[in-house]
Amino acid sequence: KLQFLYLIGLDPPGATMMKALLCAAAVLPAVRGNDWRELMGPYGNDSYAYPEWVMAQMRDCACDAVSGKCATSYQPAQNELSYCRTKEWMLTHMPAKDLYFLPPSVSVVGRGMLDDTVIFAMIADKANSYSASIDLDVKLAYIMPHGEIMNAVNNFRPTFFARFYDYVANATSSLDAAQRLVQPDIFVRINATYNLPFTSSTSPPSTSPYDFIANGYGSCTAWSTTLVYTLRALGIPARVVGSPCWNDGDFKGLAGQNANLTLCYNGGHSGLEKTGTVGGPYLWNHNWVEMWDSEAREWGFINVPSESKQLNVGWMCTGFDSKEGCSGGRASMASLDHPIFAYTWNHPGDLSTATDGGEVVLGKDFALSDGMKVSPLVWSPHLEDAFGNPAHYAVRMVNRTEFYRNKRGA
Repeated sequence: KLQFLYLIGLDPPGATMMKALLCAAAVLPAVRGNDWRELMGPYGNDSYAYPEWVMAQMRDCACDAVSGKCATSYQPAQNELSYCRTKEWMLTHMPAKDLYFLPPSVSVVGRGMLDDTVIFAMIADKANSYSASIDLDVKLAYIMPHGEIMNAVNNFRPTFFARFYDYVANATSSLDAAQRLVQPDIFVRINATYNLPFTSSTSPPSTSPYDFIANGYGSCTAWSTTLVYTLRALGIPARVVGSPCWNDGDFKGLAGQNANLTLCYNGGHSGLEKTGTVGGPYLWNHNWVEMWDSEAREWGFINVPSESKQLNVGWMCTGFDSKEGCSGGRASMASLDHPIFAYTWNHPGDLSTATDGGEVVLGKDFALSDGMKVSPLVWSPHLEDAFGNPAHYAVRMVNRTEFYRNKRGA
């Protein structure tokens, strides 16, 4: 059995749940298939060191501090997540704020969380039998990111890999692996008797797995980010997707014809000067998950909490057809001022529109049809950095409206 680093200084209930998760990660069950523990090495103690096959690639990689470009003599296979090519992608795509500090590594030989992110992605990539069938560009864009929607940065990947990989060992495809985590939703299981509950309209908004665990509850954003990060830790491309404002009820129609849309995108108020009812009915949004199906070579969606082991099933999108979109549900009514976005670290043009599923939209350019610029992060629409810069300016999104809207009879 493996030891784990004891977590101290937290008050219940957060400490109890966090300790339980780390205990489960450290005491690993017997391996059923792929020898993934041998790939990873003895994890869970301060004597942990990366396996030598990884260290050899690290020693052979040199990166330029200005351009982020990296060079190596190692020749990876076509779709392999090798150390140097993966680190280069991270350096040229991660949010600027993360280039200056990330949390410490789980290994004393690691230089920080960036090493853990790259190395544990390499381990998962080598462990999965279907990895070679996933294009490198898809892997880089949707396995590697350690953040999604301006959430707190946590070093989740090593713990999530150790905690959950045994469930997906021997999976023959990414869908097969994902199906082992949902219905029931294994990814929110803290121990044999306790699952993290779904609670809508929560405060504070949990936008990262560790926030979710510490608070002890979470809404769709907490659930979707947690499932996405679990899938990524296991080598499955995934992303958070959602609508900031549904096209029905008080918010139906275009901004120029319905003043309520301004309230929908601003949580019930347009600035600090206004008082009155905020949140609640003005947060008319939902987030869920998209994952890459390695056999179909396309994106499919999973609602949270999950409703089926099959892809493309959810209350917000019923009767889905890959060509016609949703026949019913709120996603079927997606439109210009009620778009559906998948969050990405891709720059415009990094992936083909066909592969990414739409055009990449920059958060700083997102505006309603009446010209008003708004934030897609509607649960925290006035989020700023310490200097007063709108946080959503750094967000990049793939416009998925066409994928979901009902095109029957259009």
